[in-house]
Amino acid sequence: MAGEFADFFTQLFFGSGVWLGLLILVMFFLLLRVVNKYSIIITFPICLLIGFEYLTLDLGWQCLIIWLASVVILISGAQDIKG
Repeated sequence: MAGEFADFFTQLFFGSGVWLGLLILVMFFLLLRVVNKYSIIITFPICLLIGFEYLTLDLGWQCLIIWLASVVILISGAQDIKG
């Protein structure tokens, strides 16, 4: 059962369902950003690490999208914290 659960998430985020997984991740990070303005401290490095993992798996477009989303979240969060 645990193996099937791990295989599901591997396929969702790095396999055939990568676009749906990417959409879920970006929506989750945006939801965290809306709920708590200080969540960018955690979400920005996580987005960068996920982007690096996409890059090592030769998923260039997904890497670019997650990095751009992390920069947008970082800028909007920094503006919100600033004033």
